[in-house]
Amino acid sequence: MKSLRSWAVLFASIALALWSYQLVSSALSEPRWNGIPFTKWLDGRDINSTANGREAAIKAIGTNGVSTLMRLLCTPRFMHYDWAYKRSLALRGFRVLGRDAGTAIPELVTLTKDRDEDLRFRAIQCLVEGIGIDESLGKEILQPLQNDPNRDVRDRVALYLHHPEIYFASKGEKEKPHEKQ
Repeated sequence: MKSLRSWAVLFASIALALWSYQLVSSALSEPRWNGIPFTKWLDGRDINSTANGREAAIKAIGTNGVSTLMRLLCTPRFMHYDWAYKRSLALRGFRVLGRDAGTAIPELVTLTKDRDEDLRFRAIQCLVEGIGIDESLGKEILQPLQNDPNRDVRDRVALYLHHPEIYFASKGEKEKPHEKQ
């Protein structure tokens, strides 16, 4: 009985050490602006700043934040209680950065084929509503997803394909059509 307890304590200690290491290393490797980490700017709850100030900070960090956005988007469901919130922060970041986050397109396209249906859904949102891909690329990526096993993914794909003038940018256009005044 005593050796079982010792093993349990050892296992719990190792798990806690790994979790702490992951937490500290991700916070230290993340880009900062005015000393505040990128995810804090995305979240905005603990920062005394206006929405415009947060958006300016996210834009100032720019493409240096793309790897953080991908890390947030790929947060596994089973490891984090706030996985959905972290994924929503990634979408917020992609919406602010827009076409400047274009370096993430290949990774996001790969995520549209992931086993995790919520991740597929969010990747599609990041591509269309966030980065603002053009219509030809959008159709190429989304056509195969019309038969996705997940209804939410199918519905979102149908919406995007049915209203390309709203959701897809023209070639060379910086502003996304659904954001025009």
